[in-house]
Amino acid sequence: MNEKKFSDIMKEDDTDYIDETISHSHKAKQNSRFNRRLVIVSTAVILVILLITCVAAATGEFGTRIMNFFTSYIEPGTDYEQSGFDLDVAIEKIPMSDFSGEVQQVGSTIKQQFKDYKPYSSRHPGHWQADFPSYEKACEYIGFDKLKQIDLGLEEQAATLSISGDENGQISSITLETYYSIDDINVQHFSLIYTENFDEEVILRTRTTENVEYEESFYTNDNNKQCHIIDSTELESGYKVMDGYIVDDGVLYNLHIAYQKEDSEQAVKLIYLWADLF
Repeated sequence: MNEKKFSDIMKEDDTDYIDETISHSHKAKQNSRFNRRLVIVSTAVILVILLITCVAAATGEFGTRIMNFFTSYIEPGTDYEQSGFDLDVAIEKIPMSDFSGEVQQVGSTIKQQFKDYKPYSSRHPGHWQADFPSYEKACEYIGFDKLKQIDLGLEEQAATLSISGDENGQISSITLETYYSIDDINVQHFSLIYTENFDEEVILRTRTTENVEYEESFYTNDNNKQCHIIDSTELESGYKVMDGYIVDDGVLYNLHIAYQKEDSEQAVKLIYLWADLF
């Protein structure tokens, strides 16, 4: 399949592109009850990265898999309901020597955060963050030559780099987040890297306070790279959420799209176009 920019794809009225790509996917539906509650998608969907102790990728195979979907789960002793899914990620750990000197020096800054921390401080230590004018500039700062340059042909709204570490100044993870906006479609792109200092499995936990159904599918591009896609039913706000996940050369890439039902075709086109960049 030829590589195209999303801005070019959206000028086409026919569905040839989506028909071609959807033939590569295999869907496995997970059904659950749907009950509307919230009106704003940004408050309805919360993405939390939870680190759970476990040795990852014992087989040397890297990628993602769903651990479980759930709907209307009520925490024992409470009336709080939530729906979501847990995504297990098997990924390589990257040596610190593969990053730029600037990134390596962030470890000293994080170490100092722990030394200066007071119990009444509003900000907890262990996290460093900086904004960049573009995804490309942030990639240059990171200095990891296997970090893929992603060009969706969309205007970037912001690019934020976050680095996490411990009290000894050892950096454990690096996250690059980029924001885009296309009319009523909101797009976030994440590039997540875990270093040699991090010896735990990664589990991405997605939660919403609404009752939602999820649909899991897989798309394999012409380079035999698999994209794991998870789509939700409509939220009270009128938005749906679609996530694409790809593990490539020690980086977990995640394209997160919030869109309305009438924009479903555009969201699917964007996911497939993104996957074809790998």
